[in-house]
Amino acid sequence: MSSQRLSRKEIKHEIRDDAFRHSVEASYDYVRGHRRNLLLGIGGVVLLALAVLGFRTWQQQRESGAGELLGQAIKVTEAPVVASGAKPDDPDAPSFADEKSRDARARQLLEKLESDYSGTGSADVGKVYLARLALLQGKVADARKLWQSFLDDHPDHMLAAAVRLSLLDLDRKDGKAERVVERLRADLDKDEKPLPEDVMLYELGETLEQLGRRQEAKDAYQRVADEYPDSAWASKAQTKVRELAPPGNVG
Repeated sequence: MSSQRLSRKEIKHEIRDDAFRHSVEASYDYVRGHRRNLLLGIGGVVLLALAVLGFRTWQQQRESGAGELLGQAIKVTEAPVVASGAKPDDPDAPSFADEKSRDARARQLLEKLESDYSGTGSADVGKVYLARLALLQGKVADARKLWQSFLDDHPDHMLAAAVRLSLLDLDRKDGKAERVVERLRADLDKDEKPLPEDVMLYELGETLEQLGRRQEAKDAYQRVADEYPDSAWASKAQTKVRELAPPGNVG
């Protein structure tokens, strides 16, 4: 029987082949031994993907439902009061016999929006309208809390400017006009202003006027008229300037 010696190169090649086969066999043995765990792991990934998809679908459905309810509530808040033939349940054009029943229905819808769809964007917007209703009832603290909560969560929302103005007005009516002046002047010095500058100047003028500081108020109104002639506030500011001018002076 003859024997054949392998060269060093052939030996290395055979070792590599053995190592490869061993690796494949070991991998196959691992798969066989851990098939259940692997299948569970793959299933878990699939379930996770389905769960994410399901959550997004559920979230979209909630937002859609919340948006519809908010739209209905807004229609009610803006519904007319009629002397006869009120249709409070009309989904497209509701009307009410008196403001009290209209506001009660609006509050009911907005509270349902918050309870059923809390955390959605529409429910957060609903707080702005709930605050308005609270203010109409004389519940100033409740209105302030709701508006501030909305502003804290949505400082850049399209309604944020209106909410800031409402809070400024509450502070003025609450005897905090001096604080409002300080806040407006500080905000006017900021690079990123929380409100348009013409609006803040006009609010500053109104607050100073309320405090009896007529010249300072006139100066603030004058800035609106001079620096923002195309502003929606310019005409009102010019009227205020004339009203605050000393007798015998113009402008």
